[in-house]
Amino acid sequence: MASLFKLQLHASKWLGRKCPQNYIIKNPWFGSLILAIIVAAFMIIYKPLGVHASHKFSFEATMVLYCLAVAIPVAFGIKILKVIPQFSNAKEWTIKKELVAIAIILLLMGAIVYFAAFFIEEPSDRWNLKTLINSYVRTLLGVGIPFLLFSLINAPYWYLPETMLAEETHSKPIERNQNPNELINIESKLKKEKLNFFQKELLYVASQGNYVTFYLLKEGKIIKAVIRNSINDIGQQLSKYPRIMRVHRAFIVNVDMVKSMKGNSLGYSLRIIGVDEEIPVSRKNTEAFRTQFKS
Repeated sequence: MASLFKLQLHASKWLGRKCPQNYIIKNPWFGSLILAIIVAAFMIIYKPLGVHASHKFSFEATMVLYCLAVAIPVAFGIKILKVIPQFSNAKEWTIKKELVAIAIILLLMGAIVYFAAFFIEEPSDRWNLKTLINSYVRTLLGVGIPFLLFSLINAPYWYLPETMLAEETHSKPIERNQNPNELINIESKLKKEKLNFFQKELLYVASQGNYVTFYLLKEGKIIKAVIRNSINDIGQQLSKYPRIMRVHRAFIVNVDMVKSMKGNSLGYSLRIIGVDEEIPVSRKNTEAFRTQFKS
């Protein structure tokens, strides 16, 4: 009994884990259209499950009609589902809500296929339990599995530790203790090229092939300075400055100039003061960056 209780507790906790919505649930119209195109193409190319043309239309037209007959009502159904309070808040989405929503949508799909066949196929001898069950089986295999694949995109949220996946967003400026007026000298592989700037002026550095671009904030204006060098060499020259970090294979940032970050331990995206472009933080650098950002 104790083991059963623990199993139930674990299952309840797992079902309550937060996760992103299935793409089709999040974007009903566009998602349903994508699903219809994928399923129609699959049916037309491979002709699985013994599917066949109707007596009125060609095989290709029959498959397209079935897919549209499912996609349009399902999009409406998802819209209605998201009006219900339990399914309305995407930020409070959980594995349990995902599974229940998918079950409801699959039930709706099967019913639509069953009734659509009265118009697309020969209507005689279809009003029976066997045909209804057959409609649900074909719907699950033909449409349900592709639909479920959109949920599997978010599979890491289903099994990775929550501490790794909790999204973090920070925007409040944090006081720093380092000397922002320290002058930094950068040397290029070309002896004649040198670059000098104060630490407080550096926003970020971006790699572009054999060249590196420094984005500097001088007198309220963002200035670009390009020198010929590798970002690996630049990273070594800047390694003695803890607040200047390599966060990605192509980016180095001044942590003091980061105004916000969002994401989780699978990767962050940063907003730099005065810059529209978001700077990515690769997974292997998330912990080190978070430590510096919060320190």
